[in-house]
Amino acid sequence: DDTKSRRELQEVTVKLIELTTEIASKSLSHNSWFSRKSEVLPEYNELVSVKKEDSEDSSSDEENYEGNNVYTLQAIYVLNECLSQIIDLVYGSEEKDKAIAILSPLISKISVYIRNHAYHNMPNSKASAALLSSITDYQYCRKAWSKELFEALMD
Repeated sequence: DDTKSRRELQEVTVKLIELTTEIASKSLSHNSWFSRKSEVLPEYNELVSVKKEDSEDSSSDEENYEGNNVYTLQAIYVLNECLSQIIDLVYGSEEKDKAIAILSPLISKISVYIRNHAYHNMPNSKASAALLSSITDYQYCRKAWSKELFEALMD
């Protein structure tokens, strides 16, 4: 019974981290459906000049864009504050390898913010660097981190 409840807790934890990671990646765009590489969305003013929409629609678009940025930043901060403690509580010392499956997608998404040095991305970049710093202290993170580091060096 204890293993069943522990497994259910792990499943809920994985889903919670995945959804928070999805919110954190709302300021990312994918170049194409077959490419897994993401980019930080350009600043809103750059988007408007590309889309050339009329002013009525652009005000609601601007609110949505700014809302996504706020939620992205908040999600990254929440992960920064809680992620390592949650993984420590939910996964026992013998189950830390399971955390790699959770951390690999997270690290690949937040590293995009770190690589982008645009002025409008600085809050996300700073928060992502803090998140990466907070989780790299743990031994189980090194495997998830090494893959992303290798890809960054190859770029």
